[in-house]
Amino acid sequence: MILFSTITLAEDIPQKEDPAWIDETMEEMVMPLKQWLEYNDNPPTALPTPASKSMRQAIKEATSSYPGVVLSVKKLEAVYQVKILSEQGVVQLIDISMALPEATP
Repeated sequence: MILFSTITLAEDIPQKEDPAWIDETMEEMVMPLKQWLEYNDNPPTALPTPASKSMRQAIKEATSSYPGVVLSVKKLEAVYQVKILSEQGVVQLIDISMALPEATP
């Protein structure tokens, strides 16, 4: 038994016009999502961070007090830990506060 199917071409399908209400309804449905995305797309405003010393400033401060070769610098919570090798071969760990000294008027 041979079955024949009719082939329908796109041009044979009657075109239906979209009702005007579909555009309005789609916009009503999409608008809250669009507003939410635009609101959440903006990064939250960060609180200003207090001024702190840079690692380079901490190294300068440490080497001015303890001359030698800087071996390493670690950034801990509130301090920089600077490891210095002195000319006598002694390794010293110096903690330098990250806070900048407050300017006095």
